[in-house]
Amino acid sequence: MQWFCGVSVAPAGHRSCKKGTWTKTADEQPGRRNESPLRASLATSEVRVAIITALTLLLQAVLAKNVLDVELDYWGQFAPLWVFIAFMLSNQRDRHAELGTIAVIVVTSAAVLMLYAVW
Repeated sequence: MQWFCGVSVAPAGHRSCKKGTWTKTADEQPGRRNESPLRASLATSEVRVAIITALTLLLQAVLAKNVLDVELDYWGQFAPLWVFIAFMLSNQRDRHAELGTIAVIVVTSAAVLMLYAVW
């Protein structure tokens, strides 16, 4: 039976109207996996790089305060964040750009900590 969008109430299990007929929601369509919103948001490169940046900033702060016993200046403290901002402004979201940015974030944080350990 064909249901048309001119009907004021959607049939059971149908939620959206496309091209003149009611279609089922993504959860009810065959062949699609039900993914949680959290899993779907982690699939983007921006979120993965942001999580690595946050973890790196946290680890850098803990190591600087408790291990090295130094206080980082403004630019050194947020060096991984500047790399993340450059990644966001670059508009490159492929896997190579993501992995390269993650590597640069970790190396930048390590370089800042080594610089403060020596200096």
